[in-house]
Amino acid sequence: MTAPAASPRRQAARGRDASRRRGFTLIEIMAVVLIMGLLASFVGPNFEALRRRRLQDAGERLAAQLELERHRSLVTGVPHRVLVDLDEVAYRVEWLGGGESGLPVRVDLESLDLRGASPLPLAAPPRRNREFEPIPGLFGRFERLPDPLVFAGLETLQGWTSRGESTIDFFGDGSASPAEIVIEDASGDRIVLAVLPLDDAVRFIDEDA
Repeated sequence: MTAPAASPRRQAARGRDASRRRGFTLIEIMAVVLIMGLLASFVGPNFEALRRRRLQDAGERLAAQLELERHRSLVTGVPHRVLVDLDEVAYRVEWLGGGESGLPVRVDLESLDLRGASPLPLAAPPRRNREFEPIPGLFGRFERLPDPLVFAGLETLQGWTSRGESTIDFFGDGSASPAEIVIEDASGDRIVLAVLPLDDAVRFIDEDA
């Protein structure tokens, strides 16, 4: 026995119920848009602050390293430098003749006749050529800037460079070769570190000022 056919009114009601189940009402859509807007208003500024904080932290860490090397060169009397590899986005600390290259050549006492038959050398012992080399420990290893930060460039007495390697030099009297280091993030925001010849602190320069 077949079921009686539904009336047109009942069929229309069923269609409306099905359409409600398949889609969203205008009020529901507006509520979702409002919630997403509220979330964006909270997340957006926080993300911007986090990105800026990452850039500032990297600058402060490099500035502290530069200030430390100026003090090390002054206390030890040994020139230091910070080698910046712009292509690898990394830097490390070096000093002049810190290892075997800076030691005097030893005199072979066994070859001398101590009874006076052979003349003693009166001149100062010759020294090997002194070269810059990485200092021992962690600071002598390359340290990379955190992603996505890069070195936009470096301004020294030799001019502006954005590729290859360059150095910021510190001398035994506490002076330094003037330089400006520019660090940039993926959004194009920059921070500039200025190393002055006779200033202990590394200054931050506001490019927008």
